[in-house]
Amino acid sequence: MEQAQGPRPARGDVLAERYRLDERLDAVGFATTWRGLDEMLSRAVIVHVLDPEAATTPGVLSAARRASVATDSRFLRVLDALDEPVPFIVCEDSPGMRLRELLSYGPLSGVESAFIVREIADALSPMHTRGIFHRRLTPESVIITPNGNVKVVGFLIDAALSGEDEGPSREPALQEAEDVRALGKILYACLTQRWPVPAGRPQTKEFGLVAAPMTSPEVSNTPRWVPPATVNAKVPSSLDAVCVSILTPRAGTNQIRSVDQIVRAMNRAIGAADPDGDLEQRMRALAGRAGVTGTGMTPRVHALAEPLQEPLVSDALVEQAEVQRITREAAEQREALLAERAETAARISDEMKHRAAAEARAQERANSWSSTRLYRLLRWLAPLFVTVMLVIALSGVIHSSLTADTRGRGSADASAERAPGAPATASFTATSFDPTADGGEGAEHADEAALVTDSDTGTAWLTDLYTGSAAFSGLKPGTGLLLDLGETTSLTSLGVTFVGEPTGVQVMVPRDPDNASRETINDWTTVAADYEAGTQADIVFDGGLDTRYVLVYLTSLPEVDGGWQGGIAEITATT
Repeated sequence: MEQAQGPRPARGDVLAERYRLDERLDAVGFATTWRGLDEMLSRAVIVHVLDPEAATTPGVLSAARRASVATDSRFLRVLDALDEPVPFIVCEDSPGMRLRELLSYGPLSGVESAFIVREIADALSPMHTRGIFHRRLTPESVIITPNGNVKVVGFLIDAALSGEDEGPSREPALQEAEDVRALGKILYACLTQRWPVPAGRPQTKEFGLVAAPMTSPEVSNTPRWVPPATVNAKVPSSLDAVCVSILTPRAGTNQIRSVDQIVRAMNRAIGAADPDGDLEQRMRALAGRAGVTGTGMTPRVHALAEPLQEPLVSDALVEQAEVQRITREAAEQREALLAERAETAARISDEMKHRAAAEARAQERANSWSSTRLYRLLRWLAPLFVTVMLVIALSGVIHSSLTADTRGRGSADASAERAPGAPATASFTATSFDPTADGGEGAEHADEAALVTDSDTGTAWLTDLYTGSAAFSGLKPGTGLLLDLGETTSLTSLGVTFVGEPTGVQVMVPRDPDNASRETINDWTTVAADYEAGTQADIVFDGGLDTRYVLVYLTSLPEVDGGWQGGIAEITATT
């Protein structure tokens, strides 16, 4: 990075006859950061004063102007950016405490950690949609205000001040992955009070936090950070899984790749808790401690700023705990698979017993009828009765042909059209069913649901691709399509054309006939099932099924390249 010599700002200087410099906070090459005062509006501000001769100054000013679109209250917003005569950038200031400083007092609770990461991810989401990324998220980039709110510092500006805008622009997907990975590291730090330092750098301290422990070659072929729950037993399993998914994903697991996925995962972890209230209480408790400034933009602590003062935690005990964790996970997955197979076998056995009992009852009725006296009498009278009826019918045919041949043919055709007992199909609408309370995302490919009614098996509604197991990677019990017949209808059967095989499917009706609940699968009752359906399944309802709503719910998926994915090409409802 080029460093040019230019006029050095001093305390008390006033820029643009408006912004007074009061306290120097940081100096990075060609830029000096100050706490100042906007004398026109009498408000505290942060001022980045740039060297007018530095080649990097125009890029930093450009980054600041692009960052001005981030108007969410969770960002410290850019208020001004001028390049003459002394270039500088003015940003909001906020009372509070940097996350790095807050973590120096110990790790946070799972709910507090999830809230902080959720707020950052939620603020970044619309920016990512516009192709704009922070690219420099660290414990220095986050401020917790006295009332427990979260503020993101240095959007675009920190990366530019670090010289990252000097090179060619990186692909948006790589920049998004950089922000997602940084959020995973911030979550790790909140839960453990340790910072995941890359393996290629000295494992000392960064941003005032001790390096996260790493596994040895005996535990994993490639050194990786020990999961948070191994370092801190109080870490919730759901947040531990999120950290692993972002930072050290294992083969066959679903990896988190976007800030929107992080928001959903954090919302599930928070539930009905009050995390900002917890943070507010924590901030108030710390406010009285000596050395706690509570002023937000304190001087930075940079990476590798401190030597290691205590040994790393990657000792034999941690390695042993990680081996036990991996072994336990493998055992749990095996037990889950065996339980799933046992449940499937039990269901198939019950269905076979039911069919055998029905066939036995039918045979018993047939045997009892054939032994009656009436049956023996009818067996002798039947041939005589058939002969008489044939004579009567023949004479009627001859008479009809002589009197009205054409009219007879017309009557026969009309009678054929009105033949009783002919099956009819019922029309319906189909919508995606994937409740968030069951671990779903609200809907899977909702725009494809109507394709199951277009009489074209070449089009289909498909599920997402799952890489963990056929049972939706254990993330939820299933997903499916909700059929609305418009009114209560007596169904005799459903014909379903699946994409791939085998597919596990349950046909369900709502517990409340008038309410097709979309809240959870627990509000529905199973009326038929086939846990190893082929590409075509005909599900028959003995005695008819009177309902307006039917749920076709997939519980396991066929295997495809790269994982498991299923779908439905067509559904036919017969009355």
